[in-house]
Amino acid sequence: MLKITNIAEFRQHIAGKEEIREMDMGDGLTSFCYMISEENTFDSAWARECRGIVFGPDGKVVGRPLHKFFNVGERPETQVQNLDWSKVVRVMDKRDGSMIHTVKVPGGIRLKSKKSFESDVAKAALALLNKQSALGACTPILSMCRELANQGCTAIFEYTAPDARIVLYYSVSELHLLHIRNNETGEYWSPARLRNFAETYGVPVVEEKHFIVSSPLGPYLLELAKTIEGIEGWVVQFEGGEMVKLKTDWYLKRHRAMTFLRERDIADLVVDEGLDDLKSLLVQEGVDVKELLEIEHRVVTTFKEIGHEVEQKYVADKELSRKDFAIKHKGDRYFGLLMSRYTGVEPDIKAYFKKNIRDSYSLRQLNLIPSVAEAE
Repeated sequence: MLKITNIAEFRQHIAGKEEIREMDMGDGLTSFCYMISEENTFDSAWARECRGIVFGPDGKVVGRPLHKFFNVGERPETQVQNLDWSKVVRVMDKRDGSMIHTVKVPGGIRLKSKKSFESDVAKAALALLNKQSALGACTPILSMCRELANQGCTAIFEYTAPDARIVLYYSVSELHLLHIRNNETGEYWSPARLRNFAETYGVPVVEEKHFIVSSPLGPYLLELAKTIEGIEGWVVQFEGGEMVKLKTDWYLKRHRAMTFLRERDIADLVVDEGLDDLKSLLVQEGVDVKELLEIEHRVVTTFKEIGHEVEQKYVADKELSRKDFAIKHKGDRYFGLLMSRYTGVEPDIKAYFKKNIRDSYSLRQLNLIPSVAEAE
């Protein structure tokens, strides 16, 4: 795992990646997260940490969520034959929810989703803890998280709830512990250490699977993923902390139709960060995804260009009063984004894209899955 000692070092290693945003979270906290991604966004270990990592006022890491990892078959290094299945240390159910992680702040902790303390899921997870704490002085989860923060570690959870449904339905709101991670070294606690620690506090841990197979685990899971129903899939962890995810065909087909997607649908998937799953499945089926990658590149380039123009105009005029800034840029196509930037709010380029640019992508259908005749 990657050791991160200070924010200056981190900035240096991700410089030039316009799709990764440095965000002022208030109270001296700074977070780095990708806003959108394409094939080469996560081309280094440093970039793969940009999933909401948080630095404190002293420049040290105070919140370190999961690093970016990929689907089996999505990249050359995650092809089933290129993974050492003999070094698997943990296979977890992939719950169909949202990642929540802790951030150490003066006097305690805060809960954060990938991008924000104020996202719907972050606020819902906090409300769940507050509801539980109203029944007692301190919940087991809060006690555990505070202890981990004092040890320089981040607790990472999966939040699921009836009103936060993606595909699978969960009848109650819950936080399940996924990982505990050292803030500086990035090391993930071993499965045994994590389970023992969580058990001490009575905190639920995501369910682990123990497959007894005579052949390599990878090919077995690939075959199982084709037929099993009712689950999203699994996350496989190897020695050293590297991970891959493997989703079932049942889940993927429900999450997004595989065939006859339109160009506009692909653009939507890029904006909503849902293209990876589709690409992975199509590659496994031997489908050429070149056209998907071209659309993905167009969308990401547009995001970069908008972000660059907004930032340039903001930097040039940031010393103006709010009134003068607004007067100067009134009528600019990015006026709303500029005013957000001026007032310290992250410009919502995704919302702008959906409202103003999305419909420029055609309704032309892409026949991604060839028919039998074409295949022959």
